[in-house]
Amino acid sequence: YAEESVMQAINTAIILTKNDSIKEMVRIAAINAWGESEWTAMEELIQRESRWNPHAVNSTSGACGLFQSINCDYNMDNTAEQIEWGINYIKSRYNLPSVALRFHNIHNWY
Repeated sequence: YAEESVMQAINTAIILTKNDSIKEMVRIAAINAWGESEWTAMEELIQRESRWNPHAVNSTSGACGLFQSINCDYNMDNTAEQIEWGINYIKSRYNLPSVALRFHNIHNWY
């Protein structure tokens, strides 16, 4: 998927879930990116990394947000930007959330 289609999925998620939780926004965007089969892995990754707190900051590494970006490569006040960054990061580095989760299981980071 191109970055444009990821952003379209995120915008769709925001529209569809106006007042719903961040988790539902991520679920819709992840399903649009990979399909339903990858949702459980994505859910587990975010739970481990940030416990679904978009303002989480790791006191040791300084990583921040839902996906714990080491360089804080997004605006922490913009949940859609965090979701876009996280999906693009997982796609570029691991291709699938399930592969990222397997890596995380071994190394305790991804």
